[in-house]
Amino acid sequence: MENKGRLWGMKCYLAGPMDRVPDGGVTWRANITPFLQNLGVVVLDPCNKAINAGIEEFEQRAHRQELKASNKFAEMATEGGPIRPIDKRMVSTADFLIVNVDMESFMCGTFEELFQANGENKPIFIRCKQGKRECADWLFLTLPHHFIVSEWMDIKEALCRIHTQELVNPYADRWIFFDYTMLMPKVDQEASFSFAEDFLAKR
Repeated sequence: MENKGRLWGMKCYLAGPMDRVPDGGVTWRANITPFLQNLGVVVLDPCNKAINAGIEEFEQRAHRQELKASNKFAEMATEGGPIRPIDKRMVSTADFLIVNVDMESFMCGTFEELFQANGENKPIFIRCKQGKRECADWLFLTLPHHFIVSEWMDIKEALCRIHTQELVNPYADRWIFFDYTMLMPKVDQEASFSFAEDFLAKR
């Protein structure tokens, strides 16, 4: 019997501009996260990383600008620390992406993440703030146009149709539906830690 709720346990990375937008890219991510979590999706959010490293604050961005203004480029380059490698690792880990494209914002990191995910043949939903018709031509040459939409509601509806299998086999070359209920650990986190401690104590 096929597992119900095909997106349950899948990981979604939320890509979009952060350093050149007023809110740091926080608002739209915070708005869509509860919807994804209600589908059982694990949200990978670069604004709210599940790791105590590579977390970027507004103060850090401002400090980098100060360093650039003072021609301290080497210091500026190290200021970000592990931000880029951690975000790229989240892209690799994700099963699919949601990308917020703003044609009025320079999105250097966002495009790197988008094309990395496309090279890995992941499903990538793009919401273009200015509307689908205004989205960059190159993205239409990169992805099936159905993945590019104007409204957040279009992405939510598509995900619900996929989750409930109303869309039986959408873009089979991109979607791979693992049954994550079969892959979840058989022990809780505390028990797994105790097992490792006991193993090492017996060495």
